[in-house]
Amino acid sequence: RIGYLWTDLERDRFVRAQEREGEPQHLLTSSQVRTHLYEDLSEKDRTRRHLAVARALESIHSDRIEAISPELAKQFSRAGQERKEKTYSLIAGRVLRSRGAPSEARQVLERALELVGPKGKRNERREALLELGRTFLSERRLEKARSKFEEARRESKDTEIPECIEGLARSYLLGRRLEKALQTIDSG
Repeated sequence: RIGYLWTDLERDRFVRAQEREGEPQHLLTSSQVRTHLYEDLSEKDRTRRHLAVARALESIHSDRIEAISPELAKQFSRAGQERKEKTYSLIAGRVLRSRGAPSEARQVLERALELVGPKGKRNERREALLELGRTFLSERRLEKARSKFEEARRESKDTEIPECIEGLARSYLLGRRLEKALQTIDSG
């Protein structure tokens, strides 16, 4: 059904396909059309359509889920699907950071951490905290990075601690605190 809808929209020139940063995207050709169509939808219809778009993206781009994870996280969020939003937000944070978009990565990861919650799955919490730490490192926000690496360390099993120690040591090295970096490595 969705495939036919896209085909009709492209044929009638309401939507056009384009690639942006290697990502396939479908754009409404006129912002006025987009605004008008969206505003005319009830909240329930908007939610259903976001869910349909998210599922279509998952299906059509199943071989490139990681690359489109930021869009999937957004669409599942708008569809009220928190479990899927969390899953794709955890992936999207890493993807956005690697694309040089740390502020977007931070927002997505903070949302993922919120969705995991304090009593959520330990491995998901740890993953979100580590990625947040790495994101703060990329922004040179060293104290924030250390805080996230310390939180991740508390969530870690013994075999997982070296990853946290590495992040902490890097934060000290970036801050030109060699002694503290060495102490951190020795304590691990």
